[in-house]
Amino acid sequence: MVELSSCEMELKALVADTGTVHSVVAGFEVRVVNGKRFPWGVVFDYLASQHYEVWVTKEDVLVIKSKPLAV
Repeated sequence: MVELSSCEMELKALVADTGTVHSVVAGFEVRVVNGKRFPWGVVFDYLASQHYEVWVTKEDVLVIKSKPLAV
């Protein structure tokens, strides 16, 4: 698995100005600011390739939450 800071930097590059990325415990929280331009497939594919579980919730905006797969 890639180091956390490296994953965070990669996610921030993928999301760019369409959302925000924050480290949370051992995973990430991605807040979607512009759903029409957000790279949904690329972000989900990246998180899956890094062996993360992913949830999408609705708060004030759509939020993608992730954590490493339980072993």
